[in-house]
Parts: sequence; structure tokens; C-alpha cells
Amino acid sequence: MKPPRRRLKKSVKRTLWGILCVIIVIMFVHHHNAQKTTTTRSTAAQASQTTPKKAPSAQKTTPTVKTTATPTAAEKAAVRQQLTKKWQAILDQQTTKRPVSIAVYSKKYNETITLNSSKSSPHITASIIKVAMITQLLHQHKANHAKLSTAEISYAEGAIENSNNTDATALYHAIGRYGGLNSLFTSLNMTSSQAGSSGWASATTTATDQVKLLNQIFYNGTYLSTKSQTYVQGLMRHVESDQNWGISAGSKAYQLKNGWRLTGNNTWVVNSIGHLGSGTNSCTIAILTNNNTTLKRGISYVEQFAKATGDTLDLTGTHA
Repeated sequence: MKPPRRRLKKSVKRTLWGILCVIIVIMFVHHHNAQKTTTTRSTAAQASQTTPKKAPSAQKTTPTVKTTATPTAAEKAAVRQQLTKKWQAILDQQTTKRPVSIAVYSKKYNETITLNSSKSSPHITASIIKVAMITQLLHQHKANHAKLSTAEISYAEGAIENSNNTDATALYHAIGRYGGLNSLFTSLNMTSSQAGSSGWASATTTATDQVKLLNQIFYNGTYLSTKSQTYVQGLMRHVESDQNWGISAGSKAYQLKNGWRLTGNNTWVVNSIGHLGSGTNSCTIAILTNNNTTLKRGISYVEQFAKATGDTLDLTGTHA
């Protein structure tokens, strides 16, 4: 027979049940806290993966602004001295006397720099006078509120772009011949310029006077309308390729008109006028020479002065 089981006392049972309940409660609380911690970590991990990082703020930069300071009197004097020194060096290299008249107006320096190697009478213009003639024709049309006719446009293009003398003669008559030219000279204070009664080819001028005319075409002149200024600039920009020598040696960007003529003593007049550079970094320029033994030598002579000018005024690298 199996021995009979001993029954626990009620007080012991109550104690054991109490201990068991406490254990259950402790286990429940521990499990709940563990779940909460896991959930919190999981949420934080998800947040760190899905929330984009704040991009670093861009550094503030100050844009570079190129400014053109007004040149000082000392700077103007320095560039004048440097340029005239270079011009004089070219003159000193000549073995024969070849008179030259040069004038340059620099927009950057607001200065006109000149050199005259001879105190003799003004230079024969040759074909550079054609710029004065088209300028006067446009001025007359401005005063009369008229446009160029088809024929006049043809004359202008032929005279400037091709240096056609027949077209130049037509312009000369259209402006009133020498009276029209002298009217322009008076209006623009070109006091050393004179039109001859025998035709446009006999006109005389100086480089300084030519720069006065060029400034009316390329800068803030009042003699022409803005539209007419642009028109003449365009003509001078499109001269025939075999005629773009001269002042063009001073810059990649240029508008010009040249003049050349064999004189009675079998020497050459070689002239070149126009505009170099662009914007503020630009100039108007006139180089007039005579007593050149050949046309080729005369062109080379003019181009030496043009290159020295472009180098000094920092115009040689200016783009067209």
C-alpha cells in the first residue's frame, strides 16, 4: 500500500501562492519594459534611416564685379609718356625723313595723345576723306528727316568698303562738293582741314582733326543719329580684305578706312584711320604719312605705330 499524502497547511499554501503571484508580476513587468525598449530602439533606427540629413548650408559668396576705376592724372601722364616714347623710337629708326601725324583718343583714359614729326602743312587725305563725305551726307539727311536712297546706299558701300573713286565722286556731289565738306569741318571744329575746289582728292587734314570726326562716329557724338553711327561703323568694319591693313595691326577688333596715293614726286601718301578695341577699352586713331618710297613701305610704317599703340593701351588682345 502507498503511504498517504501529507496535506499542506492552508497558511503555507497562501504563502506559496503569494510568492508565485509576485514572481508572475515581476516577469510581466520585465517583459513589458523589454518590449518598450526594443520598440523605441527600432523606431529610432527607422527614423535615422528615413529622415534625410540636413544639408550643410551653402557658404555665402560675394560675386566678383569688375569695375573700371577712373584713371588718375598720374596714370594718364604715364600712358602718354610711354606711348609717345614708343612712337619716337619708331621715328628714330627711319633712315629717310617720312613725316607722320598721329592722334589717338583713348576712351579709357579720356585723353587725346598726338605726335607730329613735321610742322609742315596738313597731310593730303587720299581716300580717308570718304568717311567725312558719308558722315556729311547722313548729317544732311538727319536735318531733313530723310533716308538714304538706294543709289546713295550703293555709293556709300562702294566708297567705304571698296574705296571706289567713282562712288566717292557721287557722294562728293551729293553733299554739295567742297562746300559740304567745309561745312562739316567747321561744325566739328576741324580747324586744320580744308576741302579743295578741284575735287575731293585735294582735301587736306591732320590726325587730330580726323580723331574729332571719328569720335562723332564711334562715341557720344551729336552730329549723327545713333542709327547713322552704327551704319558708318558697319561700313568701316567690312572693308575689302586686301584693304584691311594699317591700324588693324593694333587690335583684333577694328573698323577702318585707308587712303593711299602716289604723288607727283613719285612718293606715296599712306593713311589709316578708324577705331580699335571695344567698349571702354578702345580708341579712335588716325595715322597720316607721306614721302614713302613704296606703298608697301608706307603700310609697314603705319602698322608699326598702330601696333605700338595697341600694345600700350592693351588693345591687341581685344576680340573682334
